[in-house]
Amino acid sequence: MEVSLVYAPLQLQALREFRSLIKGEWVPDILVALRGESQHFSELRSRVNSLQVTRRSTGSGVLHDGILSRTLQRMEHDGLVERRAQIGVFPPSVEYRLTPLGEDLIVVMQPLAAWIAQRTAANAAPTHSDQPCVLSPPCHEQHGDRPGE
Repeated sequence: MEVSLVYAPLQLQALREFRSLIKGEWVPDILVALRGESQHFSELRSRVNSLQVTRRSTGSGVLHDGILSRTLQRMEHDGLVERRAQIGVFPPSVEYRLTPLGEDLIVVMQPLAAWIAQRTAANAAPTHSDQPCVLSPPCHEQHGDRPGE
């Protein structure tokens, strides 16, 4: 496949921008956990950690408050997450939700996740239980399970 010299710099810049949006160990997990609903900080932390069954077995650990807070701030700065503070409520309440850009990023990540899973399967031949499919609902239909089960 030949790469056009006219388009290659623009394509490379687009890939760098994509990489910049998803940089950080927890960004994909947070995107998946926030998909479709707003959540309070503690709910989000619990949800992300519940997705971490395989991560714990690889030694990557658990998402702690400080890391979640910094990651959410960066994701908000990048336009992926919206932070909403409820005014006049005690104790103060903050909810996080994906922006349209964050929702779009998940759609873009689905084929990439499928490609990576396919390559992983071809190289290591893992069982389905070794590779949870949190991004792709058709995977759940095919295998009859849900993330975290």
